[in-house]
Amino acid sequence: MSVDNETERQRIKTEAVLTYVNAQAAVLTGRGWWFPIFFIAPLGLWFGSVCLYSVLLCASAYAQDWTIAALPAPLNDWAGANIGSLFLAKTGEQILAEWRSK
Repeated sequence: MSVDNETERQRIKTEAVLTYVNAQAAVLTGRGWWFPIFFIAPLGLWFGSVCLYSVLLCASAYAQDWTIAALPAPLNDWAGANIGSLFLAKTGEQILAEWRSK
């Protein structure tokens, strides 16, 4: 099905973002709100460690002989998608709030 009308395209995009944000909200307010923590906490620790090491310890006066290991091949893509989805959900929520206020 081809959609030629720009307004209809924007409506479809808005519905897709709204569906995604509602799904995220359902996870956070449902019985299993704590389940994503099992994924978010380790990724946050690893990502924070990489940032801290890169900024403070890598090439500075406090340089270390050790490094933080990269995640193995399938997990690095998965981790990037999970971290990205956190930012996408927040951005989508802010966009929807802005559109609703108009």
